[in-house]
Amino acid sequence: VKIIVGALHELLDGSCDDETLCRVCAALEEVPGAGRPHDVRVRRVGPTYVIDAHLEIDGTRTVSEADFTVRRAESALEEAFGARTIVTLRVDPVST
Repeated sequence: VKIIVGALHELLDGSCDDETLCRVCAALEEVPGAGRPHDVRVRRVGPTYVIDAHLEIDGTRTVSEADFTVRRAESALEEAFGARTIVTLRVDPVST
């Protein structure tokens, strides 16, 4: 029964455990310029991780600079969870 419940959880797009959430936050916090990650959601669809998160980025940065930071954050998550990881990041500009 445990095996079936675990398999159904993944197949039905269930969210991941706290350890995985911590891994996501740790990877994002290592990216220079990427502020506090929040509203982080991690799901598995079969073998693929689907990660959604908000990042606080200095509101005085240009769009190009913020985009560069987001791309580095996406790469960090793909490195940590595999190249097939689906990442959606939202930028929340903050005052410094």
